[in-house]
Amino acid sequence: MPLKHAKWITGIITLLLIFPFVIGLVGILLPAFAYFPPLGEYRISLAPWRHLFAQGEFYASLKLTLITGIGAPLLSLWLALSLLAWGYQRPFFRKIEALLSPVLAIPHAAIAIGLLFLLSPSGWLMRLFSPWLTGFDRPPNWITVQDPYGISLILALVIKEMPYLLYVMLATMKSIKARESLQVAQALGYSRFTLWRKVLIPQLYPIIRLPIFIVIAFSLTVVDLALVIGPNTPSTLAVTLLRWFNDPDLSMRLMASAGAMSLMLIIIFVFAGWEMAHLLFSKLTRAERSNGKRFGLTDSVLRLGVVLGLLALLNAFVALALLPIWSLARRWRFPMPYQANGRGTTLTAPCRC
Repeated sequence: MPLKHAKWITGIITLLLIFPFVIGLVGILLPAFAYFPPLGEYRISLAPWRHLFAQGEFYASLKLTLITGIGAPLLSLWLALSLLAWGYQRPFFRKIEALLSPVLAIPHAAIAIGLLFLLSPSGWLMRLFSPWLTGFDRPPNWITVQDPYGISLILALVIKEMPYLLYVMLATMKSIKARESLQVAQALGYSRFTLWRKVLIPQLYPIIRLPIFIVIAFSLTVVDLALVIGPNTPSTLAVTLLRWFNDPDLSMRLMASAGAMSLMLIIIFVFAGWEMAHLLFSKLTRAERSNGKRFGLTDSVLRLGVVLGLLALLNAFVALALLPIWSLARRWRFPMPYQANGRGTTLTAPCRC
């Protein structure tokens, strides 16, 4: 039975959802232009923006934000598409799908902490190979996490975003008739990766555009992952803004509000640039997609993505396994992976120091 006054109900629900967003936007927009009654500021001014653009930290944080916020979604999309092209409709891939659920369910900060336990200079990966292979009798002076280039943050973002995109893609397979396309491609002699590159990926991308934008917005504004495993000096723009907002000097909130507005504008510009890059890429590859070749050198890009995607998933599973082990562990002094006892040598339990 059709619902009466459906338009009115839809409009009311939309207003209820938009209202908190509008209130928060006003609370940021007014201080960004120096209107902040708690400090006695009642005049509109561009002073917060001038102070923001005079901060060298702003530009360094912005560079890191763009590197991590664009690089992570690109890698996540590439690896998710590669894994989907490699494993879709194969029996063993269903086991991989089932293993993705814990990665999606675990909080972002927990993943970052697990990666710290694994990849830090005194982490499990280095302990297992020291000193018998590496020769290190103490943790090396390497920046493997919280590096100034944001590589560890990109890895953490990819580990969280790739399973999400993969699940979204799996949910859309029926709408693009992927199974029928695979059967036709096999009959015509096309390889699996060639079919996905030429036929299925161009059909799939418009359907998953909104989830991709969600991933981009999250990567540009993430705070918890960046605090745990991201660079510190300088930090990403979202973390820098959080520090400015929490500064005891309330006048910093004016500049922080201007920075928050600039971050919102940056997200919009990145969305526009992403779409322009997609349109340009589609035009450049149109002839290659319709040349009728059964194999192509660019299929190797998807094959490489499969290897990197499996390595990323392996890192995620190991990081998750380390969390309960590390929380219940005893002492494991670096670099003493083995401890003698009366019956031989055994691996000691790890410590949290």
